[in-house]
Amino acid sequence: MPITEFRFAWFVETIQYHRFRTIAFPLGDAQERARFKSEVMRAKEDGVLPEHVALHRNWEQFQKWLKADKQGLSYDTMSPYRSYQRPRKRYHSQVRGVEYARQFEDPGNRAFPVLKPLDVKDLSLSKIGLE
Repeated sequence: MPITEFRFAWFVETIQYHRFRTIAFPLGDAQERARFKSEVMRAKEDGVLPEHVALHRNWEQFQKWLKADKQGLSYDTMSPYRSYQRPRKRYHSQVRGVEYARQFEDPGNRAFPVLKPLDVKDLSLSKIGLE
């Protein structure tokens, strides 16, 4: 089956929204980051940002990161939980640069290396027998 024919149907009985885990998409791409910021500004100007729960929560999380950066908080100081640290560390390395990220390192908790772009147009499922 060609990958272009894959379709998904989502069913959710319960959902837990993590503002710190869902922020990666709008911040990971320059165009999406600009769109994210402009949507927030528009919603703030219109006085409706709190009504857009996901956008609002992601904005709050981003503001926490900016504040922590200004305060010079290391990754471990901001939170002892690695899953909470990971998006901030990835944002620092991917968007701000590894040198920027190094100022927030802790012993045993180093900045991430920059990930190379991954083009999925060449994705093949032949190794697991689906093509």
